[in-house]
Amino acid sequence: MQRSKSERLVDIVLGDAVITMLDSGDDIGAVRLIGVLKSMTKIEQNAERLEAIMMAIHEVEATLPQVNSSRDAAILAFNAEPAPDNGRKH
Repeated sequence: MQRSKSERLVDIVLGDAVITMLDSGDDIGAVRLIGVLKSMTKIEQNAERLEAIMMAIHEVEATLPQVNSSRDAAILAFNAEPAPDNGRKH
Protein backbone atom coordinates (compact mmCIF):
# COMPACT_ATOMS: atom_id res chain seq x y z
CA MET A 1 0.00 0.00 0.00
CA GLN A 2 1.25 3.47 -0.84
CA ARG A 3 1.68 5.79 2.13
CA SER A 4 0.67 9.42 1.81
CA LYS A 5 3.11 12.28 2.13
CA SER A 6 1.70 13.18 5.56
CA GLU A 7 2.05 9.58 6.80
CA ARG A 8 5.69 9.50 5.66
CA LEU A 9 6.30 12.84 7.40
CA VAL A 10 4.80 11.45 10.63
CA ASP A 11 7.24 8.54 10.40
CA ILE A 12 10.11 10.98 9.87
CA VAL A 13 9.27 13.14 12.91
CA LEU A 14 8.83 10.01 15.05
CA GLY A 15 12.27 8.90 13.92
CA ASP A 16 13.70 12.34 14.70
CA ALA A 17 12.22 12.17 18.21
CA VAL A 18 13.65 8.70 18.84
CA ILE A 19 17.08 9.83 17.61
CA THR A 20 16.87 12.80 19.99
CA MET A 21 16.17 10.43 22.88
CA LEU A 22 19.01 8.12 21.90
CA ASP A 23 21.46 11.00 21.50
CA SER A 24 20.63 12.28 24.99
CA GLY A 25 20.78 8.81 26.56
CA ASP A 26 17.09 8.83 27.49
CA ASP A 27 15.11 5.65 27.91
CA ILE A 28 12.83 4.88 25.00
CA GLY A 29 9.18 4.85 26.03
CA ALA A 30 5.85 6.15 24.86
CA VAL A 31 5.45 8.76 27.60
CA ARG A 32 8.93 10.12 27.04
CA LEU A 33 8.39 10.05 23.26
CA ILE A 34 5.28 12.19 23.68
CA GLY A 35 7.33 14.63 25.77
CA VAL A 36 10.00 14.92 23.10
CA LEU A 37 7.38 15.40 20.39
CA LYS A 38 5.68 18.13 22.46
CA SER A 39 8.99 19.92 22.87
CA MET A 40 9.48 19.70 19.10
CA THR A 41 6.17 21.56 18.59
CA LYS A 42 7.58 24.55 20.47
CA ILE A 43 10.44 25.10 18.02
CA GLU A 44 9.05 23.81 14.72
CA GLN A 45 8.47 26.56 12.16
CA ASN A 46 7.40 24.46 9.17
CA ALA A 47 3.59 24.12 9.15
CA GLU A 48 3.62 20.67 7.50
CA ARG A 49 6.11 19.28 10.00
CA LEU A 50 4.20 20.85 12.89
CA GLU A 51 1.04 19.12 11.72
CA ALA A 52 2.95 15.84 11.38
CA ILE A 53 4.31 16.21 14.92
CA MET A 54 0.77 16.73 16.23
CA MET A 55 -0.41 13.67 14.31
CA ALA A 56 2.50 11.66 15.75
CA ILE A 57 1.56 12.74 19.28
CA HIS A 58 -2.01 11.57 18.71
CA GLU A 59 -0.79 8.25 17.27
CA VAL A 60 1.48 7.56 20.24
CA GLU A 61 -1.20 8.61 22.74
CA ALA A 62 -3.64 6.23 21.03
CA THR A 63 -1.26 3.32 21.67
CA LEU A 64 -1.10 3.98 25.40
CA PRO A 65 -3.48 2.11 27.65
CA GLN A 66 -6.07 4.34 29.22
CA VAL A 67 -4.44 6.53 31.82
CA ASN A 68 -6.02 5.31 35.04
CA SER A 69 -3.61 6.50 37.68
CA SER A 70 -3.18 10.13 38.56
CA ARG A 71 0.59 9.67 38.45
CA ASP A 72 0.47 8.68 34.77
CA ALA A 73 -1.96 11.50 34.03
CA ALA A 74 0.42 13.97 35.67
CA ILE A 75 3.35 12.66 33.67
CA LEU A 76 1.44 13.18 30.42
CA ALA A 77 0.00 16.54 31.45
CA PHE A 78 3.26 18.06 32.62
CA ASN A 79 5.55 16.48 30.04
CA ALA A 80 7.60 14.94 32.83
CA GLU A 81 9.73 11.85 32.80
CA PRO A 82 8.47 8.92 34.87
CA ALA A 83 10.62 7.85 37.80
CA PRO A 84 12.62 4.70 37.16
CA ASP A 85 11.03 1.52 38.46
CA ASN A 86 13.44 0.03 40.96
CA GLY A 87 11.12 -2.86 41.77
CA ARG A 88 10.46 -1.70 45.34
CA LYS A 89 6.96 -1.47 46.69
CA HIS A 90 6.23 1.46 48.99
